[in-house]
Amino acid sequence: MKNSPLRVAIVDDNHSYREGLVFMLQLSEDFECVGEYYSGHEFLQELPRTQPQVVLMDIEMPHMDGITCTQKIKALAAFAHVQVIVLSVLEDNHKILEAIVTGASGYLLKGEKPENILNAIEQVHNGGSFMSAEIARKVLFMVRVSNQSPKEKIELNERETQVLNGLVEGLSYKMIGDKYAMAIDTVRGYIKRIYEKLQVHSRSEAVAKALKNKLV
Repeated sequence: MKNSPLRVAIVDDNHSYREGLVFMLQLSEDFECVGEYYSGHEFLQELPRTQPQVVLMDIEMPHMDGITCTQKIKALAAFAHVQVIVLSVLEDNHKILEAIVTGASGYLLKGEKPENILNAIEQVHNGGSFMSAEIARKVLFMVRVSNQSPKEKIELNERETQVLNGLVEGLSYKMIGDKYAMAIDTVRGYIKRIYEKLQVHSRSEAVAKALKNKLV
């Protein structure tokens, strides 16, 4: 008996690119496009109805970017099993790292061949991961640099370490507060101090530095 086609949703604000992905899925009986969306917000509203197994997620979108949308999917217990493949024209190191830490199972450049995208969908659904060759090389480079660079002396107290761990896990400020019994304003205060100690200005930079210096 033939397996049911994999249920795939597409989230991308580029209409032409989105249409191309829909057409690609329609050409194969192994995949079914269950929805195409302009924004992460629109997709999340439809998530309970469409029930995708894999999501092709643009990383740069208005109102809600792909990393934030991925984080929100993974925070929903009923949909934590949904696999996300991030699509990007960017090769920014921090974006790559943040997407992986947030829970994406694949990271592809938008120039990938259709057969590679279809292969990636199948692989992540079966429990694997997939990266464009260019992205994989960047990840290896980041690992090498991290191992070769001297670790900075950064001292965090117990609460700051807990909050930083929450950032690394991709939790929202509210979720960090709930997990560690803190008010959201208290969480914000700790994050401000963490940024000052780490000398960073964003979550992605804080996560990268935390992993590099093994702070969590």
